[in-house]
Amino acid sequence: MVTFSNEVSIGNLITLGVVVIGGVRAWTSLHTRAALNVSKIDSITKRLDEADLERLKVCVETMWLFQLRRGLAEVETKKLGTSNSPVILTKKANDLMQPLLPELKQFYNMIHGEELGLVELAIELERQFGNRLVSEVCKKVGVSDAACLVLAIGQLRPIGPDTLREALEQCEDANDLKQKSKSLL
Repeated sequence: MVTFSNEVSIGNLITLGVVVIGGVRAWTSLHTRAALNVSKIDSITKRLDEADLERLKVCVETMWLFQLRRGLAEVETKKLGTSNSPVILTKKANDLMQPLLPELKQFYNMIHGEELGLVELAIELERQFGNRLVSEVCKKVGVSDAACLVLAIGQLRPIGPDTLREALEQCEDANDLKQKSKSLL
């Protein structure tokens, strides 16, 4: 027959202490690991979201470059410039842009346009001067396919087939890097 006693021995206390400490350490370890896993999942989710946004950005930049390339062709077709690299604007084109030129240059300096990529500059010019370019330039000479933006950019810095090709290559390189980093996930 087994008998139980109410006496507590040192061995029983040590065993109880070891079990409690082991349980606390196990719970702490699991809690820390769970928090770390949640953090990693959030980081991976954020990277995937950013990669998708980068892919979208590349698509948008490619469409802008498409429009600017059509604009270059239109500038030449309407005899507002020659398609050298960079485009050489005619006197007629420069005269059309003359009323806007001081504001264009001031805006270009204010946004540090020399530091912007070609597409970023085109977007900023469109935001700031789009309506005026249409009414004061495009309608006067009958152009529409981004030729007005090409004329505006051409007043501020060189633009031509080579600069468009370089911008496209930078866009493609950025997309390649994003795809590689996404595949590492």
